Amino acid sequence: AYTPVRWNEDYRYLRDPALRTDLVDPIKFIPLSDDGSVHLSLGGQARYRYEFFENALFGAGPQDDDGFHLLRLLGHADLHLGEHLRAFVQLKSASADGRTGGARPVIDEDDIDFEQAFADLKLPLADGSVTLRAGRQNLLYGAQRLISPLDWTNTRRTFDGGNASFSFQYHTLDLVVVRPVIVDEGPLNSSDDDQLFAGLYDTIALPARFGTAAKLDLYALFLDEENAPFFQGPADQERYTLGARLSGNPKPFDYDLELAYQLGEAGAGDISAWSVAAELGYRFADAP
Repeated sequence: AYTPVRWNEDYRYLRDPALRTDLVDPIKFIPLSDDGSVHLSLGGQARYRYEFFENALFGAGPQDDDGFHLLRLLGHADLHLGEHLRAFVQLKSASADGRTGGARPVIDEDDIDFEQAFADLKLPLADGSVTLRAGRQNLLYGAQRLISPLDWTNTRRTFDGGNASFSFQYHTLDLVVVRPVIVDEGPLNSSDDDQLFAGLYDTIALPARFGTAAKLDLYALFLDEENAPFFQGPADQERYTLGARLSGNPKPFDYDLELAYQLGEAGAGDISAWSVAAELGYRFADAP
């Protein structure tokens, strides 16, 4: 399946010609060595969206009777140099047309730019492996309530920095230290020197009694931002978030429960906030 970030797709199974059943399989796996350990994968996306708002901003904003059009193009190249080295590059172009008042800042338009550009080094460990990543990258964790590429925006969210991902049999632990990238139509985007985001995110596989693909996510996140915007005016903030998420699929049910607490300082004030999110589903197997 295609994924929002694209770097977690693995097409090495296409070494077997009998499994190449899709029209674009020839570009998903391009062998560059006799055994296929060195290979290139190409992919992309073209997305068009039409948006219309009635009484935008409760009538206070620019009113647009016709709506407007959004177009986003993504293209990537994924080069694997054996089992340990990899380079991933993804370009994007985002445009908006026909919106009264012009494109919305940051989220609508971005000229041709790097969405992602990073290198991976994968090293074996006694009971697993660690992947060291450096460069521009999309981040996606859990249900994407806190950390995601923000795919609903036309420009998407991306970060510059480093990531160490430790993979073991039953859990994956990520250590992330990054800065968000500022979307700037025109020149190449750069990271925000006023913001630093870091975190630990552990995904633990649970026994079958919790349901198919049951997982427990535990995380601790940190955001340090200078001159953050608040209603009272700009102020420096240090924000810590501690959370847990439990999800699974005990057929025909599925569930997702997430709890988070946030603390820290914003200017002269203290931060204290919490959130609860819950989803419960039931699949009717015989329904059309």
